Amino acid sequence: MIRNPDVLFCGENPQIVLTENDMTTAAISYWRCTYSPYGEGQVLLVMLDDDNATRVKHPTHTIYTDNALMARFVTDAFNRHFEDWQSEKWLAVTPQQARFAIESDSRRYQRLSCHGDDVHIVAEWQDVATHELRTFRDINNGGMGVKGDEHFDVSTVICLCRGGRVEINAVSLTGEITTLERDGRLMSSAFLAFSEVWTKTQVGE
Repeated sequence: MIRNPDVLFCGENPQIVLTENDMTTAAISYWRCTYSPYGEGQVLLVMLDDDNATRVKHPTHTIYTDNALMARFVTDAFNRHFEDWQSEKWLAVTPQQARFAIESDSRRYQRLSCHGDDVHIVAEWQDVATHELRTFRDINNGGMGVKGDEHFDVSTVICLCRGGRVEINAVSLTGEITTLERDGRLMSSAFLAFSEVWTKTQVGE
């Protein structure tokens, strides 16, 4: 008997990573959830190096959301295991209440606004260059989940961007979007991810 995999998340997960001299200076990961065991909602994870944190007077690790339970779930089970995001600090961050607004033409750009207590964050994905359906079997080789020992498959429409920016309280964060061509294929540290579905699987399925 074939068992259907458990669906854990449906929605979007665009990201921007800014770098300088091959070092990450700032990164954001935005989750717009249309289904999860903890309901719908939106989450924005913000990670800053010490220089950017000092410039904009903002903590180095922050979670903004309109659904704290869902924010805790996607942070602990998914996001903190991603490359560039692997830090135990996320386990100690308390999600903060925020409101979100999106302006988008997914063929070309997306603009996110996040409003929290005494903070206004704007992120823009610019010059969308590709639209590709990608499937990741046993993403991270099983090192996912709250305890880092679960196996998930992910499918999503990845839209790589040639540009992007992030500002906090009207101050632009330092760092640049990294793009390069490898074997005729574009790679970028800024991307939109639509129609994203996470399912829980068992080894050998």
